[in-house]
Amino acid sequence: MPQYHFGIQTDRRFVDEQGIDLADHAAARAMAIQTCGELMRDGGATFWGTRPWKVTVSDEVGLMLFYNRSRRPRSDAYELALADYTAINYGE
Repeated sequence: MPQYHFGIQTDRRFVDEQGIDLADHAAARAMAIQTCGELMRDGGATFWGTRPWKVTVSDEVGLMLFYNRSRRPRSDAYELALADYTAINYGE
């Protein structure tokens, strides 16, 4: 069974040195998606640091197979977009 390693990078970097055995690339991709969801759900303010975050999946030789990167919105742009959305959808 192939072994996959997951990495997480925000303000700090975490690398899975041991890896996990999964059936195939599709299972590794599904695990990465699940991991991203859990990080966003459970991480709260501590997860959303000052830098973009990234989750990577590598195979047993270190070749990066997948990654998911996200950036938090700039606060001023977010506030403007939220105001526009509210005005358009709720007439406020």
